[in-house]
Amino acid sequence: MNFSINVEAGTPTALIGDALRLQQILANLLGNAIKFTESGYIALNIGFNHVNPYRVCLHFAVEDSGIGMSQQEQRKLFQPFSQIDSSVTRKFGGTGLGLAISHKLLTMMGSTFTVISETDCGTNFSFKLYMDTADQTKIKQINQTSKYAEGTVKQELTAVAKNLTGIRVLVAEDNIINQYVIQGFLELSGIKVSFADNGQEALDLLQSQIFDLVLMDMHMPVMDGVEATQKIRANPQYANLVIIAFTAGVTEEERERCLACGMNDIITKPVNGVVLVETLQRWIKIYSPQP
Repeated sequence: MNFSINVEAGTPTALIGDALRLQQILANLLGNAIKFTESGYIALNIGFNHVNPYRVCLHFAVEDSGIGMSQQEQRKLFQPFSQIDSSVTRKFGGTGLGLAISHKLLTMMGSTFTVISETDCGTNFSFKLYMDTADQTKIKQINQTSKYAEGTVKQELTAVAKNLTGIRVLVAEDNIINQYVIQGFLELSGIKVSFADNGQEALDLLQSQIFDLVLMDMHMPVMDGVEATQKIRANPQYANLVIIAFTAGVTEEERERCLACGMNDIITKPVNGVVLVETLQRWIKIYSPQP
């Protein structure tokens, strides 16, 4: 597979905008492109045009030669928890939440997606963002604000993360955005993090490493969270291992599924850092280390 990033010559880099939201959106689009493109190409294209001397319009497009979508499937794209085809869920995993969140983030930034796709002919997601250009003084102010914000989050997490420094957490999650966010929250709390992209990888890591707790996504390719949890609970060695579900589902039925398969608790997506760490803090107290 060929992957390329193409940035139009002269595209300004000193801009004022929400870098974190933009990063999340692009990470989700590229993650989906990789997931649904077995061969061919994936490209991130970035262009621009000047609105005035102090403002530009950036053009972003993520294009792939993957499985594509029909017009009917495209109408379901931005509906949370809606997968365009059950066979896609079984093969690739996911619930569609990542794209729904990206759509919401983009709307908050004053833009929207344009989608061009055909079945078996690839997909192109594009959007535009208007941003002000920044001089060096503004850049320094923005960097200082970002550092302050990160410090504030760390203080909040440290305040609730008592006795969690050094514990080992296995995160079974196939969404790259969620991995990035979870890793940030846990590492700011002093927690050691390892990732598995599906339930089978989680089982393999449990065989080779020791963990104090598992965060388990419910919907993953290869092996989902329910089956992985059932296999873990079938082994007496992991009788006291705390397993906490990550799920976008908020129905009582979804909660019952999590608890019935052997999970101890549930954290809903999108993940709140303080809630995440407080939940780990509560359950780690009753954890008995593995032999």
